[in-house]
Amino acid sequence: FKTLRQINPQKDYTSFRCDGMTALYDATKESISATNAYAKILMDHDFDVNGIVFIITDGMDNRSRFGRPDVAQAIQRIKQDEFLESLLVILIGVNADECSNWLNEFHKEAGLSQYVDIRDFDASKGAKLAEFISKSTSAQSQSLGTGGASEILTF
Repeated sequence: FKTLRQINPQKDYTSFRCDGMTALYDATKESISATNAYAKILMDHDFDVNGIVFIITDGMDNRSRFGRPDVAQAIQRIKQDEFLESLLVILIGVNADECSNWLNEFHKEAGLSQYVDIRDFDASKGAKLAEFISKSTSAQSQSLGTGGASEILTF
């Protein structure tokens, strides 16, 4: 695990290419696994930890080495390891007109906490998205020590 400040794009991502392909399963699995790894570090220092992961995408997976079962397995690993008291994984579809049904299937099959379609936002999409993320993060933090995740938020 590295914090954002520790990442050097020139050194850490020398083979990084942007070419319009989406490795959604890989990104989801890796972000869940990184959250679990960081939770272990915090737990080893006597911190109680809840987690929240936001996966914001504009498309379907068409590039991953991993699949939906691997994402579900990463979530199960968190439950087995017990470094996190609870974890929310929220999938947000942006410009998801063509893939909203597919993203909803991914959410269900992989065991993600919630799927939100950006079309559910009103005209001030960006502000509503930021407010949703802020409220989700706050609610998840406030549920620390209760033994469970915060409640799912709606628009």
